[in-house]
Amino acid sequence: MNKEIYFVGFYTGGEGALDLTNVANSVESKLSQYFKKMFIFNREKIKELPGSEGICNVFEEPTDTTYFPYAHKMGYYDWKAFIVNHVINLIPEGSILLYHDMNFEKYPNYWYTDWENIYDICEGFLKENESDIWAKFELYDYYLKKSMKTYAIDKVFTDTDQNETVKNSLQINSSQVVLRNSEFSREFAKDWLSFSTDPDITHPYPNPNRHPESEIIGCPDQDAMQCAIYKRIFDGRLKPDFPIYGLHWRVMRRDNITFMMNGNKCVTGAYRLENRAVINYFNKINT
Repeated sequence: MNKEIYFVGFYTGGEGALDLTNVANSVESKLSQYFKKMFIFNREKIKELPGSEGICNVFEEPTDTTYFPYAHKMGYYDWKAFIVNHVINLIPEGSILLYHDMNFEKYPNYWYTDWENIYDICEGFLKENESDIWAKFELYDYYLKKSMKTYAIDKVFTDTDQNETVKNSLQINSSQVVLRNSEFSREFAKDWLSFSTDPDITHPYPNPNRHPESEIIGCPDQDAMQCAIYKRIFDGRLKPDFPIYGLHWRVMRRDNITFMMNGNKCVTGAYRLENRAVINYFNKINT
């Protein structure tokens, strides 16, 4: 088995958003010892890659500035799936790729990940899900009817039962995404990118028939990822209980350690969640 693990991430260098250059340099300096190679991009580096003409561009249209004030200045986060799709095709077959958000300044909790054992942590989540991809549940009560752009669900999931199931399903978070390089994960990355470059999925409008419980328009890269993941759950390529786990404080470790953040006592660890809407859907069609 190839036990190599690679890192991919993105930072903004200003350009109308936060300048995270120093943060990115710090992340690379401190974490490079744990990875075979770290692929770290900004807009300038992305624009050097083939096929990047339509990626990470500026859109001067209305956006949900409360939650995602820079999304329209960064291609509605289409860069995330783009760099994952790019790097997964560069690394050796069977090796692991960890995409990780890089704003360790906003989320200092990221430093508490078990970096020394990061390969085994990623491998464990993949193995338990019997899959070559993994990303964690957001929260125990964060349903897609609240957090995802309604029209994105309506466009992709045209089957009535599947549409309702997705709306009542738990959000899967895209701040950390694990892929073992295989045909399955490469197809997933390609599909995620396809959804990420569809303005009907990622841009705030159009959004007719917005769900009455909708709280935000949606997190663009995350909405696109939900489409790629839930498609695979419905067609059997992912298990109904995927991804099984959430992570306390978004810290990638299985054990419980305690740290202080913003005056709060934080305890790490993975916890199991049941995506009841999906389980009910499969119980219904299998009876």
